[in-house]
Amino acid sequence: YGRNRRFGREIVNDNKISSFKNIDDLIKNISSIGYLPEGAVAARSVQLLAERLKLKLPICENVYKILNKEEQPLESVQELIKNLNLSAT
Repeated sequence: YGRNRRFGREIVNDNKISSFKNIDDLIKNISSIGYLPEGAVAARSVQLLAERLKLKLPICENVYKILNKEEQPLESVQELIKNLNLSAT
């Protein structure tokens, strides 16, 4: 029941990130949310680090893409689950 979970629910249920252009705009204006979902800031840092180190972090990448408005939350999660299931077989 933390802030990151709350933020995730608000992204899906209330389209909480609709007023932001991308993750950089979100982070720049994060105070407008009314609380601090640290995971949004961490998502950008993890993505940059993963790219630099050539790491495959599919869950982190999906979170980043959702916050950067490259993917829709529900479709992104469904695709992630599908891909994880395929790689497990």
